[in-house]
Amino acid sequence: KSKIENNENNLSMAKTLDGLKAFKSKDYKKGIKCYKEAISLDENNMEAYASLALAYKKLGDETHSLDDYENVLKTVNACNAQMNKNRNLLHDPDVKAATYYNAGLAREEMAKLYEKSNKTNEAIECYNKAKSNFSTAYENAKEAENTDRMDVYKDSQKRIDDALKVLKAKDIKKKTNSFKTGKNKVSNKS
Repeated sequence: KSKIENNENNLSMAKTLDGLKAFKSKDYKKGIKCYKEAISLDENNMEAYASLALAYKKLGDETHSLDDYENVLKTVNACNAQMNKNRNLLHDPDVKAATYYNAGLAREEMAKLYEKSNKTNEAIECYNKAKSNFSTAYENAKEAENTDRMDVYKDSQKRIDDALKVLKAKDIKKKTNSFKTGKNKVSNKS
C-alpha cells in the first residue's frame, strides 16, 4: 500500500480501477469522475482516457468521447515514440502490439461515432487507420511469437474489413438514391 501511495502512476491506476468498478455497476458519472482524477495524476494513462471515452459514450455524449479517443491516440503515439527513441532499452514487441491494438480500438470506436452521425468519409478514414493499427499490432505480436494475440489482431482486421464493406455499400446506395432523386427532379421540371 505504501508503494501505491508514493507513486503517482500507481495512484492513477488505482483511480482507474475505481472507475472501472463504477462503470461495471453502470454508475458512469462516478466512473467519469474517477477517470478524470486518474488522468490528473498521470496524463499518459491510456486506460483512463479510453475508459473515459467509453463512459461518455454510454451517457450519449459523443463529443467528449471523440475528444477522449483522440487523447488515447496521442498517448499511444507518445508511448511508441518513447519506445522507438530508446529502442535498445524499451523495445518490447508485446507492449508495442498492445499499444497499436488500443489505438485501433479507439479509432474503431471513433469510426462508429462518425458513422452514427452520417459522417461517412470520416468513418471510413478511421476504419482504415484502425485496420492499419491492428495490422501493426499483428506484426509486433508475430515478432514476440505471441500466437494468442496474433489471432485477436487478425480477427480485429477482419471485423474492420466487414464494417468497411457494410459502410461502403450504404454509401453507394445513398449516393445512388440521391442521384435518382436529382434525376427525377430534373425530369419533372422538363
